[in-house]
Amino acid sequence: TAERAVKIMKQKQRNEEEDEMMRALEGTNVSGQVAPDSADASVQMFLRFLQNEYQWGSNSVKAVLNELSKADVTSVSLLAMCWSDVQAHFPFGMRRMVEKELKNRNMIP
Repeated sequence: TAERAVKIMKQKQRNEEEDEMMRALEGTNVSGQVAPDSADASVQMFLRFLQNEYQWGSNSVKAVLNELSKADVTSVSLLAMCWSDVQAHFPFGMRRMVEKELKNRNMIP
């Protein structure tokens, strides 16, 4: 019963985070503002966008965002500019996917 309550609470939290991300994505697309995968997007929006695409765990993304925040990396363009310095903050699989996405967007060589 306590385990069930914890599972329900965690599921609600995941659902809220997903809903928040989807609202952010829909808001940017509808309003014509910054796309979540553009160079001008916030690094948080970019990683949430990729989290949805690659099914990363919320805790991993939060930990990376916390480290990037400490390093004042707030936009995708800043992430690309200092990629060699901040890539160590990413778990290996996530690092490979972010690097691939940055390369696909011609933001890093």
